[in-house]
Amino acid sequence: MKLQSSHTSEPEKKLAIANASDLPELTFGQKLADKLAAKVGSWSFLIGQTTVLAAWVGCNLTPGPYWDESPC
Repeated sequence: MKLQSSHTSEPEKKLAIANASDLPELTFGQKLADKLAAKVGSWSFLIGQTTVLAAWVGCNLTPGPYWDESPC
């Protein structure tokens, strides 16, 4: 079994460069959305979000005055 090379050929590189120049300029919102999407899926974000959620639940489970009461 022969493995395929991961290197792109010269015509493929030229085609990719030509197609990239045809793309419209991204707006500020599109750039921001791309940056947020890259961060939200990271392990550091997921661990941090889980820690914040666990602390929130812990604070609401402690006896005393509740700072996030149920509406019932």
